[in-house]
Amino acid sequence: MIYRLHSLVLLLGLGYAIHAANWIDRLNDRLLMADFVGADSILQARETAVPASVTVRFYRCSYENARKDYYEDLISDSALEASANRVIRMAEDSLSRVADEKKQASYLFYMGSAYGFLAMHRGRSGWYVQALSDGYHAVDYLKNALKADSTLNDAALGLGAYNYWTSARLSWLPFRKDRRAEGIRQVIRSANKGRYSRYMAIHQLVYMLLDYGRYAEAERYALKGVAAYPQSPYMLWALSHVYMKQKRLKAAAQIYRRLESVLLSTPQGNPRHLVVCRARLADMLSRGGECRLARKRAEQILRDEWYHNRRDDDETERLLKEVRERCGALAP
Repeated sequence: MIYRLHSLVLLLGLGYAIHAANWIDRLNDRLLMADFVGADSILQARETAVPASVTVRFYRCSYENARKDYYEDLISDSALEASANRVIRMAEDSLSRVADEKKQASYLFYMGSAYGFLAMHRGRSGWYVQALSDGYHAVDYLKNALKADSTLNDAALGLGAYNYWTSARLSWLPFRKDRRAEGIRQVIRSANKGRYSRYMAIHQLVYMLLDYGRYAEAERYALKGVAAYPQSPYMLWALSHVYMKQKRLKAAAQIYRRLESVLLSTPQGNPRHLVVCRARLADMLSRGGECRLARKRAEQILRDEWYHNRRDDDETERLLKEVRERCGALAP
């Protein structure tokens, strides 16, 4: 699902771009806006200034994770894997040479996050044994990071995401404890107190709460995210999903229109996102009886170059079929 980020950690910004106090805030702000060119420029400047910095290398890894997630299978995993493995080596080496607990917590956090990035993408690629191994490493390091520094609230996002989604998706395993409520509490901690993960925690909470059936709470967090970042595709996807789940057709259609406009204006976007956005918009319109407008969006998909070249998205095909059933044949 687009932007439904079940990663253990994806660090994003704390506030508006105009309030960004340092390079990390500016970087995370660009990532949240899916501006990978701007984010890369910030990172290159830091890498030139302090090439041996573990912190800088970690944020390069965070960038590669966000970029891989955004472009899905349009780019390979190689850059992310190389970056994550570099962070793990550098942080492990640094950890062995420091005594200060807060510094140790930072290195443990970097290692846990890097393993989390690897776990998510290896799981998506079907490497489930390796993904589980990486996931266990991620949780272990993140727990130890919080033990070393209880104020490191960003680490709670990774633990909460792991506890919730593994419980939700692996409930069929025997003797597995349901940790969904615990996972939600941990992510709320990051949403309320996190330094760099606050808005990504809010984004993650929306999907958790929807999955858990707490729709009103999910809407409240989604509206908070959009209020802070009204042009963020991540936040608009989350709010549109809330309204779709609530069957508020007009509200959902309004957000999909806003999202469509953002996607059209995003440089170097993922072409699949526009196709799926229009398919969902057509679905909402057709369900509401607005067949002329629904057919218009569906016909835009049929003329889309990416759709013609790939045409392998099950959700899009299903929604187009349902639009035809409700509204009649579509013009080629």
